[in-house]
Amino acid sequence: MKKLFSGRSSRAKVWLAMLVATPLIVVLIIIVLCIEPEPLSPSEILAKNNWTDAELQDTLARFISPTMTSHQKGEVLRHLRTQLEQRTPQQRRNIRKAAVVATVMDTLGYLRKMPNNQRQVLLDNMHDKAEENYKNLMSDNKARAQLSQAMHEAELEAFTNEVNRVIFSELSPEERVQFSPMIKVWTRTMKALEH
Repeated sequence: MKKLFSGRSSRAKVWLAMLVATPLIVVLIIIVLCIEPEPLSPSEILAKNNWTDAELQDTLARFISPTMTSHQKGEVLRHLRTQLEQRTPQQRRNIRKAAVVATVMDTLGYLRKMPNNQRQVLLDNMHDKAEENYKNLMSDNKARAQLSQAMHEAELEAFTNEVNRVIFSELSPEERVQFSPMIKVWTRTMKALEH
């Protein structure tokens, strides 16, 4: 190997080094561009003030998900709403709708990955909570009127539409059976809000 380089100029050595290094640099650049960044922690979210629409949508979807249990969830959601307010009304609606769709689909994916016994426990808990919310709603005329009015706002309307779409087009027959107690509560709640 020494003989190979001994008669070569330093310029040839540089070219050879560049030829070897270039493919490695290209691979590293591709890896860096293709790797998705880790989601921000609640403290990082609260510190961030400049958001792209996609970042805001993804983070909002993650924090409105029922699977999110952070103790800072309320504080983070308030911060994200402040960031949303900096957008035009149409941008806000688009971001919220996309976040809702992503949340519903991510939650369904999460439930599908769970072992059956854990999924059933979670579904039972969600059903109990839905029943409790329905009873509270039925006993409070003011809250029912407010929720009925809010149902016409873009975010809740998008959520309602997405839940209905998932029920009818995404759930398998077996999943419909598992979800049927909650679907019944959902239907009763929607009917109660129509009046």
